[in-house]
Amino acid sequence: MDGDEVERWAPSDREPPASEQPSAIVARLLARFAAGDDFWTVVYQPFKAHELRRQDLVDLIDAGLRKTGGSYRDLLTVFNLPA
Repeated sequence: MDGDEVERWAPSDREPPASEQPSAIVARLLARFAAGDDFWTVVYQPFKAHELRRQDLVDLIDAGLRKTGGSYRDLLTVFNLPA
């Protein structure tokens, strides 16, 4: 892997471009996680009630992975799930 590849994959403190900013729905869900709500309350129940689209969940997981630098293990903490 050369320097450019390392730079591309390394986590950074830079603000993501506007195109990578979470949607309003995803931002609201992330705020609920930050407030301490768990995955089952924030995501599962609204999804089963058809209040969230599949794409919303894809975007939420993507935003969570960007927040954790790609760590699925750390994503559990973000979503307030047991490790």
